[in-house]
Amino acid sequence: MTTALITGGARGIGLALSAKLLAEGFGLLWVDRSEELLRAGREQLQASRGSVPRLQTLVCDLAEPQAAEQVFAWSQAEREPVALLVNNAGLGAYGLLTEIPLPRDLAVLNVNVLTLHRLTRLFLADMQRRDAGTIVNIASVTAILPSPAFALYSATKAFVRQYTRCLDMELRATGSQVRAITVCPAAVRGTGFQREVGMERTGFFRGPTVTTAEEVASDIWHALRDDRRSVLTGRGLRWLLPLVRLLPTRLMLGHYRRQLQAAFGERFLS
Repeated sequence: MTTALITGGARGIGLALSAKLLAEGFGLLWVDRSEELLRAGREQLQASRGSVPRLQTLVCDLAEPQAAEQVFAWSQAEREPVALLVNNAGLGAYGLLTEIPLPRDLAVLNVNVLTLHRLTRLFLADMQRRDAGTIVNIASVTAILPSPAFALYSATKAFVRQYTRCLDMELRATGSQVRAITVCPAAVRGTGFQREVGMERTGFFRGPTVTTAEEVASDIWHALRDDRRSVLTGRGLRWLLPLVRLLPTRLMLGHYRRQLQAAFGERFLS
């Protein structure tokens, strides 16, 4: 049996990808921050697939300093080595950079950058010993198109994108059979992320580029199957992004100002 470990596996992209992997014969290791989330995710899988005996779970807050080591040690206690690591868990905070509480900023950095890096390093060493395995790191379209009032999240996802692309180049250059895949989804509706980060008043989750967890999971699966190393998910985003990149800076600034006005009021009119 091939084993996949997915952080944030019980919700959104992680849950949708889990359903695909189970159908392909994978065993699953889920890591999420609460037993309630893990139980709800398992119940959703059971409702659609019946019994899921090949699913094991770990409650772990990935914002904690030793979270990666805890996850790795737990995974090593299982009989099957992890063939697929999906760093899917992410944390955000929508608001002006000077107004977001510093502890929340630090938690975002820990989850999106430091824990992701530690997990990648720990599992990469194990995969290199076997010369087999795949690491999938979930970035975001905000890694390509920065989003004011989402500054730290955008920056952390830009790190994930560059980090993973460079890692894969290094692996290829050394002849390793280990792969690193970068995934940049558009805004994903219906996952609860919009509410969690406080983006209900923005337009990010409306429009032609918005995608679904199922579409992202399908794109990831095709990348795994077809040996693609970079994934831009959502048909609308793939079509519009080249056009958006051609827009003058002043037009983009006007768009961002309207977004900020909708969320934070009149001070962004001028």
